[in-house]
Amino acid sequence: MDIQLGLKKILKKGILTSELEFERASIIDRKLRLLVKEHPELADDCNRLLDILYAYEKQHWSGNKIAASQIEENDIAEQIAEYENKFYKQCSGVDRG
Repeated sequence: MDIQLGLKKILKKGILTSELEFERASIIDRKLRLLVKEHPELADDCNRLLDILYAYEKQHWSGNKIAASQIEENDIAEQIAEYENKFYKQCSGVDRG
């Protein structure tokens, strides 16, 4: 996914509603942190994305009631997001997010 497009969609929506969205946002966050070093103007967007990630984690991953099915769903979502990221890199020929 293009990092700018993905970031824009997430920030506009303001929340994450699935494990797959969470994993996609996590990938964007990792890439955005590297970009902020060269483009400090992205710092506010980076912080907003981090707040959205934390809010999702607090709602879905805090407490003592984390089921095995939730962990499995997260593992699958992580694999899908990573495969998507690799696919986009191969299609574009460059690392665009």
